Amino acid sequence: MMKNIWIFLICGIVLSVMGCEKNDAQVFEDEARVCFFRGEDGTGQQDSILQSFFVLPEIQERDTVWVEVALMGFPMNAIRPLEIVQTNQDAADAAIAGVHYIAFDDPLVADYYKIPAGKNTVRFPIILKRDPSLKQQEVTLCVQIGHNENFIPGYEKYQKKIIRVADILMQPKYWDFY
Repeated sequence: MMKNIWIFLICGIVLSVMGCEKNDAQVFEDEARVCFFRGEDGTGQQDSILQSFFVLPEIQERDTVWVEVALMGFPMNAIRPLEIVQTNQDAADAAIAGVHYIAFDDPLVADYYKIPAGKNTVRFPIILKRDPSLKQQEVTLCVQIGHNENFIPGYEKYQKKIIRVADILMQPKYWDFY
């Protein structure tokens, strides 16, 4: 019996020594990517946002939607600008830069569209403007992460954000669906 225990013990030691080999850790080696952040479990800010001035005081001229993006890759010790672009400029209900929102390259907000040194997430504002036309119809601002010298877009399904803006009561598009 003792002989069998020693045989099993020696075989176990030999097998464990033979089974061990060094594995190199996988390192991210692709270009840095950015995508809109949806929270750890997907319960964060969704890809479609309704924003109505109707519920705000009449004297309030602007409202801010804060959007968060996350880096796919390593943080760097340098500030890196993001490229945010409107994708629906030609649509009939498209929001107009300077009229319905402050343009992304406007000096008032341009400094917000950067990932700070050493960080992998950042929140930036999309500042909406209360225009009289919003009392007649809602407008839509579709934004997407663009390509620049610092970043390329990340996961495709996390690349777009839709913001519907009005100064009237708005019904969510899917209310009639149920």
